[in-house]
Amino acid sequence: MNKKWILILVVACIVFWKSPESFAENTGVTTVEGGIKFITVDTKAVSSIRWKTVGFTVTREPCLSGEASNGGYPQKLKCATIYLKEEWKKERETESTVYVTFTIPKEAVNAAFIQAGFDEIQNNDIIYLHGIFQVMHNGIAYGSKIYDLPSIMRAENWKNPNDFRDRFDIKVRYEAALEPVELQYKTASGAIIKTELYDKARWVKPGTMLAVTFRKEMVYRNTTYELYKSYIQYYISGRAIEGTGRSLLNGESEASIQNRTIRQRPGGVRFVAIMRETPSKETITETEQIRNLESPDISAVIGAEERGKEFFDVTEGIPVKENLYVNVMSQSYLLSYHFKKIYGTKSFYVTIQKTYHLKWNDSNSTEEQEIVQKKEEKTITKKIKVERTYSYWVIESLQYYKIKNAVVRNKVFPNQSIVLVPKNYSIPQLVYQADSDENNHMKIPVYQDTVIIPSESLTGSNQRPEIPSENFSTYAQQQVPQILVANDFLTMGQQIVMDKHWREKETNPPKEIIGQAAITGENVLFQDDLSIAQHILNQEYAASGNITYETVSTTENHNELVYEIEGINPVVVHTPVICDAMVSNGVPYNQMLNPDKTRASLVLDKTFSLYLPTEGEHLYQTGYGYRDYERYTKCRQVQFPFDVYIGSQYYCKYTWITLEDDWTEFYLPIWVKEGCYEIQCRSIAVNIPTVQNETLLEENLANLNPAHYIASDSVCVEISGRLYGLSIYDISDYPTWQAVFRQTDSLKPTGFTYWAGINNQDGKRMDRSSRNTIPLVKGSHPYDSTEGILKTGYSIRYYLTTIGNMYEESDSIVIKPEFYYIDKTGENRTEVDVYYSETIGEEKEILVRIGSKRDAENVKNRALGSPFLAVSKEELKVKCKVTGETIDSIRNKKYPMFCFQSVQLNENFRTYIGDTYIPIQKNYSSMNELPINVSWKTVTRSMQKWYGEYYLPSKIYVVPKAFPLKAYYENNGAFDFKEDFWLKKGYLVVNFSIKTIQDGKEHLSYVNKKNQQNGYCNMWEMEGFSREKTDNEYTTFSFRDGDSILYDWNRSAASDYKVGGTH
Repeated sequence: MNKKWILILVVACIVFWKSPESFAENTGVTTVEGGIKFITVDTKAVSSIRWKTVGFTVTREPCLSGEASNGGYPQKLKCATIYLKEEWKKERETESTVYVTFTIPKEAVNAAFIQAGFDEIQNNDIIYLHGIFQVMHNGIAYGSKIYDLPSIMRAENWKNPNDFRDRFDIKVRYEAALEPVELQYKTASGAIIKTELYDKARWVKPGTMLAVTFRKEMVYRNTTYELYKSYIQYYISGRAIEGTGRSLLNGESEASIQNRTIRQRPGGVRFVAIMRETPSKETITETEQIRNLESPDISAVIGAEERGKEFFDVTEGIPVKENLYVNVMSQSYLLSYHFKKIYGTKSFYVTIQKTYHLKWNDSNSTEEQEIVQKKEEKTITKKIKVERTYSYWVIESLQYYKIKNAVVRNKVFPNQSIVLVPKNYSIPQLVYQADSDENNHMKIPVYQDTVIIPSESLTGSNQRPEIPSENFSTYAQQQVPQILVANDFLTMGQQIVMDKHWREKETNPPKEIIGQAAITGENVLFQDDLSIAQHILNQEYAASGNITYETVSTTENHNELVYEIEGINPVVVHTPVICDAMVSNGVPYNQMLNPDKTRASLVLDKTFSLYLPTEGEHLYQTGYGYRDYERYTKCRQVQFPFDVYIGSQYYCKYTWITLEDDWTEFYLPIWVKEGCYEIQCRSIAVNIPTVQNETLLEENLANLNPAHYIASDSVCVEISGRLYGLSIYDISDYPTWQAVFRQTDSLKPTGFTYWAGINNQDGKRMDRSSRNTIPLVKGSHPYDSTEGILKTGYSIRYYLTTIGNMYEESDSIVIKPEFYYIDKTGENRTEVDVYYSETIGEEKEILVRIGSKRDAENVKNRALGSPFLAVSKEELKVKCKVTGETIDSIRNKKYPMFCFQSVQLNENFRTYIGDTYIPIQKNYSSMNELPINVSWKTVTRSMQKWYGEYYLPSKIYVVPKAFPLKAYYENNGAFDFKEDFWLKKGYLVVNFSIKTIQDGKEHLSYVNKKNQQNGYCNMWEMEGFSREKTDNEYTTFSFRDGDSILYDWNRSAASDYKVGGTH
């Protein structure tokens, strides 16, 4: 499907990049009113392999340029992630085009921004969008989502992978929506008093500065409340914005609590005022002492253990299985009281009696008369009022509370809440006695209510003396003691606030209880070892709570006080897993001529290792980063699109295999088809939910997004077959070599073989002597030390083994000989042209150059069933079973095999030997024990044996390479073969270039010369080819990889025949 991306900024359209034709996408991106509109224009598919955009990563900085440039990994920056949902999708089709529009609502954008920490983003800020991709094979999602540029570029064989660069760092101006602003007044216990709209505007765009002045007092349910705390929260989540809390109880000013400012956030903000009952200020007068109950200053935190050394920041992320602690702190007690002074006057009455003795002369007597003295006794009684004042203090009311418990609720806790009961907690002991009966506060004085004071004589002259008007109060006062008074009793701790000592007249006033109670110690309301259960899902979990105070002492009918705990931080659960897989590269065994060097090499019949560690890189935040995440990994799994073994355990393709270790060794059986594959790996978090489609939970390399529970990775590999085991098993120079290769009086092979080297195809040293390797030199004959170098005119018979897809009719092995001259000392190697004389068809041909057109016509036919090729009857039967042919058709029919310039071993010279194959890590007792889903035919035909023959004619002529023999002839006439340019008295080295042909193309090479320098397999070297040999005459020969036959062209079958031999 052809697609393009176009970026639309409000009204402008900018085409960012051209279509990569077979796989691109035509897309528009718009940000309007806080949402994102994403448009694709799709045409008919021209490829079964496509990609589509499934979401966006949003960053504030580009990832391909600037200071934050990291090569195209947006998720390694601070980022928001938005995935496209079906309900946001609308389609419109025409005859040839499908228009798809995704409208991402502002609510989803806001939530993503806040979660990512983009809450301070402002209207018209620049943001950068980066595509999240899903590769599609035939319309079906293939692999996991891809978030970074390098991964999508190498995900498939895209025509123009660099075009993906334009899907990253898409610069967009953020056009924000109007968002709500709200004011809310709440009591300390959490009841909502009133919710109001922002007085300047109900809706405001992010980034706009907001200013609020809270009311200082409000009346709620007939009670006056005053402002003492405030904070600001996200409107859409209700979570307090970090750092916005203010409280009088923390010593912060009233103005800082009342007047709040902040810039508008995505999704809106809510200003929250916390009100408490208005306390009359603490009153101390001569007659009253009042202390009102104040709301406690409560704080609470949920953190990651160990407190003070927190390994995780729970507001950023903490995995399951980790431990939390909860710590609540508040006033250790609450106290209110009203002390009242009781005072007054008591009246007491004392009756005073006093007798006066009066004496005087009678005033009527004359001088002459006798003076008459009169006497009178007069008792005066007076009732005197005596007043006595009194004053004492009573406890009018008293409330004393201690902490009963604190409850913190969060779904990550066991049972979703934790009750904190105070530990090692004590408050001052309060003892009081309060009595409203004044008789228990006053002792009325006991006195004599009638007092007779001493009499007094009064003498007058001629008249009766007047009784004086005396004030008897002094006598009365002396008679009435002062009232004894006593207070109520109150002690707090060691402090005597009110004593109950009896005192005259008035008591001492209560002593002041100074200040609020101290904040509890950090260990009083504390609980740790709160493990986050393994089933808890990744997300943000809000917290709430309350603290309860219970009565210690009270003069009223109050039992408990409950206060809401504001501003408890949330817990973000994010269980990290990483998946960064690597496959050991089998390059040293890869014989491919054109390998895909971007893929790891796997080779049939070989082991390979997969490295899937739990240690790796995750988010750059507290507790994450580069570390080992095994603790949080439920399992690590790998899925191969081909069969494998672990040890002796077989796993069918597309089976998810659970791995126990970082490194796991696998074995690749021979029946797996060669080709390119993608291995899928994943690490699954321990808290993964059960879903139908687990790919929805996947993220490439690491689950940086908490919505994901699987980290996935893919490894692209290329599986190649093998070409090995070149062996000479017959030389037709009989009888010289007959006893070596043939059983007595029979053409049945002895099994004696000359190998390519002393090692097997895996480089393992075998029980072989270098004397029994090719090429043969003098002394290589096991019984005749003079023999070894071959004579011309005699055939060698050889075989090779291949593993892989070399079972199709068009598959073959091609051998191209090259010829070199060396002298009798084994030196002076020179490439040469070889001419020969031989009957071709029915014509005797003279001086035919090997490599000429006429030579190409000189084809030699052979039959696989020929007794000289000596293929066993059992092997032929297996071929018949695989191909459906008959033994007779195989045995008797001849097919072209070679000419002197080229050998082509096609299907007619191929047998199948996989029936004897045993996986190197599985000890099958028979082929019947193969996996049930693997057929005998599949295994048998996957290992092939190729039989070939080659010789050079008896009469050959050797000249330096490219010598102009024809021109010489034209200039000088016929040859007498005594000319100087003819090479004589030396040896001819035949070097075989061996390649397989698969699907009409060269595939594997025995020498692989071009790739060997990059570490690829040279099978000559792997098999321990002898590059230097010494014959029995101590002549040392230096050979090159591919040197297979050494001819002494001065010795030939023709000369043997002339002597009289028949061969």
